[in-house]
Order: sequence, then structure tokens, then C-alpha cells
Amino acid sequence: MRNIYLAGPFFNEQQIALEEQVYEQLKQNETVNQIFRPCKHQDQNAFDSEPWRRNTFLSDINQIRMCDIIVAIVDFLEVDGEVIPDPGTVWELGFGYALGKPLVLVNAQNYQKINLMLERSYTKAVLLDELATLDFINLRPDLTRPLECI
Repeated sequence: MRNIYLAGPFFNEQQIALEEQVYEQLKQNETVNQIFRPCKHQDQNAFDSEPWRRNTFLSDINQIRMCDIIVAIVDFLEVDGEVIPDPGTVWELGFGYALGKPLVLVNAQNYQKINLMLERSYTKAVLLDELATLDFINLRPDLTRPLECI
């Protein structure tokens, strides 16, 4: 079973509800062990204080290093039919990619276009209702795909 880092924005009620839906789908998946949710593991210092910012950053980095797979909600903002993900989520994906982690993008709104760098780095893109049955055990990052341009 795999340990998941669940990346995604949680700045408003709609984003929090979507994160909860993704979490519920992942809980149903028999190939998933633990799920780290940054929105539920906040530092206890005053929100947005320097200690909070430092501890949250370091905690998230540590959890990304320890996870097996990053599942990221890419729905944040839509402009001309293209999804514009949350910058923090994009950073988490890039860090995970650099560590060789498989990246699963959750596209709840079924957008047809996404940023080139995300398009070339993800392992699998899924809709929300596919998470409960996705085989996380056999997901492997395709580290050769982005190298085509070198």
C-alpha cells in the first residue's frame, strides 16, 4: 500500500470541499495506506507568522520526501479553458518530480488544457471519481518523457 501526499489549494470553501472529496475517494482505495493532508496538519503557531511559515514549509518538505506518491488537485483557476493550478501546489509537484515521485493530477472540472511543465511531468491525470479504484501500487514515474526535448 502507498503513502500519499495530497497537494492542493484550501483557501476557500469550494477548495476545501474539493480537497475533502478527493480525500474521501482516496480513503476508499485499497492500494492507499496513509494520506498526508497539509490542510489538516498545520503548525500550531499563529497563522502566517514567521514560525508558522517556517514550520509549515519544513513539514511539507519532509512529508513530500517520505511519501510514495503525490496526488495533486490542479483545479484552482480557469482562464480561456486552461486550468491554472495553485502556485504552492505546482511547487510541491516540482519538488516531488525532482525526487522521482509519481505525480497524479486530479482534474475535477475535466479541463482540456494544462501548463506544459505539468503536462510533461505527471504520471497520471484522473477525474475525481477514478481515485477510489486507481492502482497506486503499480504507478511509476516516466522519467524519460520530459527528456525528449534535451
